[in-house]
Amino acid sequence: MKENEGKKKRKALKRLMKGKCRLLFKGRFGKRDVRRKKNKKWQRWRKLQGTDMMKEQEDGRIPGTGYRTRKEIRFMHPSGFYEKMILNLADLKGINAENTAARISSKIGKKKRIAIINEAKKLGIKLLNA
Repeated sequence: MKENEGKKKRKALKRLMKGKCRLLFKGRFGKRDVRRKKNKKWQRWRKLQGTDMMKEQEDGRIPGTGYRTRKEIRFMHPSGFYEKMILNLADLKGINAENTAARISSKIGKKKRIAIINEAKKLGIKLLNA
């Protein structure tokens, strides 16, 4: 019963996340010439810097507090889980499997990665990059 409620809650959060899962930068802010859809680096608002960069009306709005993500889905992975970075086996112990998923650090070697994956399967923890 509890597990079913958790799934329903996660499904509702995923529906909210659909609005968040779009291009991060849709041209509402920043300079016109840095709106490149191909490169993800340019899909976010870039702070105006330097004396030569003047803010013009057609360059878009400057972001304010109203553009923040909802509290329920802030810092949440699109899968509906919160993320926790794993650097060793001990980090797996403190994870709540119901609402948190693990991401293995890219600095972890093959031997330790396999051990972490096996331990996560035992504990029923979802891994985002394994």
